[in-house]
Amino acid sequence: AALEAEVNQYIAELAAETDEAGRRLVVRNGHHRPRTVVTAAGPVEVRAPRVNDRRIDEATGERRRFSSKILPPWCRKSPKISEVLPLLYLHGLSSGAFVP
Repeated sequence: AALEAEVNQYIAELAAETDEAGRRLVVRNGHHRPRTVVTAAGPVEVRAPRVNDRRIDEATGERRRFSSKILPPWCRKSPKISEVLPLLYLHGLSSGAFVP
């Protein structure tokens, strides 16, 4: 729900940008393939919404892209797990000497 709200807000903010034919430059485009993200509550399957952003960045000449602040494209683990994992290895998780 948070991802859907983030995309809806992004599209609403750019709704006024149109091309010469009056078509919107930023529109929804379905969903990405589902992927599993590991959270503190366990693995969660996520289907991130897709955005077709046809605006051109004048500085680079490339198309602009929507990038979620909630779920970056490379994210497979929640940030909390990424912070704790090195500590667990330091305390013996990898050698099997881990004491609860």
